[in-house]
Amino acid sequence: MGSDPELKHAKTVFLANARALKKLARDPKHRNALVFVVASAFIEYLSKLVFTGTGAKEYKKFVRSYLARTRKRYRTFTYRFTGAPAKRDLPEQMYHVLRCGAVHGYSLVPDQRAIAHGGRTRSIVVAHRISKNTHLSLRYLGGQPTCVFIAEDFAADIEATVQHIISEARKNKALAKRIADRMRKHPPIQGGFALTAKR
Repeated sequence: MGSDPELKHAKTVFLANARALKKLARDPKHRNALVFVVASAFIEYLSKLVFTGTGAKEYKKFVRSYLARTRKRYRTFTYRFTGAPAKRDLPEQMYHVLRCGAVHGYSLVPDQRAIAHGGRTRSIVVAHRISKNTHLSLRYLGGQPTCVFIAEDFAADIEATVQHIISEARKNKALAKRIADRMRKHPPIQGGFALTAKR
């Protein structure tokens, strides 16, 4: 079982990462899509903490069950098409566009494999608050429905989700153990250190 000090350490590490992500999202000198790459990689890591699997199913389940505790629209957002049935598949689009696209392909356009598995071009667009858009709002680009992700709100949602996970782990010994085991086997990226090259 993950001991209380291990859970406190996990909280410290994950909240520090979440706050660094929020700082990056708010930085007016560096408004770019890199915050979404980091956020998507962080979600991938968090999904591996709370579920025993490590694939697409767990990522999507994490969005539906954990991110949606912070903001219900991660689960309920609906793409409304002209002449076709509406779809409530934002977790799938996040997997194909943000996790596979941004993190693994360095692009917000899903590749052919992702499209073959349900990913859609323009299903997610990214912005900052300066755009005056609303996080997880429905917009249309070239006639296609898209979900707008706002960097500052997305980062704040991830921080709140970290808080939910830690709170749950205090009551759930199995979750606390999974967190401690994962952190021992695969420590997350942390700041506060420097490497000096020797000549």
